Amino acid sequence: MLYLAVREEGRFIDLMISIIIRTSASTDALLDCTHSIVENTPSDQYEILIAAAGHTMESVRERLSPVANDRHIDMRIIDVPLRGFSEENNLAALDAKGEFLLFLHPALKPAKNWLKPMTTLAETASCCGLVGSRILRADGSIEHIGLAFDHEGSPQRMNDGFPGDIPQACENGECEAVSGSCLLIRKSIFQNVGGFDSNAPNAVADVDLCLKVRDAGLKALYASDSVLLNSTAPTMIIDNNSTRWLRKKWGDRLDTLRLAGSLTRLRPYGYYHDARSDLLNLIPESARLILDVGCAGGSFGRSIKERNASAVVWGIEIDDDAARAAQPRLDRVFVG
Repeated sequence: MLYLAVREEGRFIDLMISIIIRTSASTDALLDCTHSIVENTPSDQYEILIAAAGHTMESVRERLSPVANDRHIDMRIIDVPLRGFSEENNLAALDAKGEFLLFLHPALKPAKNWLKPMTTLAETASCCGLVGSRILRADGSIEHIGLAFDHEGSPQRMNDGFPGDIPQACENGECEAVSGSCLLIRKSIFQNVGGFDSNAPNAVADVDLCLKVRDAGLKALYASDSVLLNSTAPTMIIDNNSTRWLRKKWGDRLDTLRLAGSLTRLRPYGYYHDARSDLLNLIPESARLILDVGCAGGSFGRSIKERNASAVVWGIEIDDDAARAAQPRLDRVFVG
């Protein structure tokens, strides 16, 4: 067995992480993913389980065995039936030897030292139930730093499309849910909540798992220093049927699991920078005192002042970073 030693309260705990990669597509992406794991992760931290749904065992083993043998990696290929995200991952988890399970999408490429921040957070943070990572697109923009529910109860990516180094991306935090593209959970917790729901649509099976863990009194956390790149796969779109299934199962409990401030991080990137010329036409040119509620970065208020230099514009903005950007553009800005 292969172990990772994590220090907690002056002592070391031996842990093993079972990285589960479910794949039913081309083995090329899977090969790139495993190469990235091997290159960027100390070999004594993990085992790799390949859930080869829809593949012949021989084709997967032929491509991956040289990687495992060359670097002495504990890698096993498991033949699972093609039954969708939940069932295939659940079956692979049964074979896992690790104390922790890490579910990983084969299109992602882990960056250097991506794994330790997740395990450290899982071991040291109070009431941690599961942990997600920072996933960036090829252009460096954010694909995932956590998920939140919009006003209709549909899970959305927080700060989607924002630059990958904004303050929110660089700090650990609690989320309403995290993506199953890279999700770490203690095996005992996974078993206690019943694993992935086999009835869940593929697009929301990970969100449902997060809700089950949080409903048990534990937290979904985000590890900012765990970085992975997605340069190939399109982001999964959560369709209306998947959202309806989630709302039907969880109902009003979704509201009890909301976290303060999460909704504000669902605004599109342009929200904080767009001058909103369509609204500018609705402001009388004779107006002298204007209160912009939700002033974002102050671009709209600045447009008002450029059109009418004598106008006094105050703003109110709940997002701290946007409010700071608005302060030099407006006459006064309130945060809250």
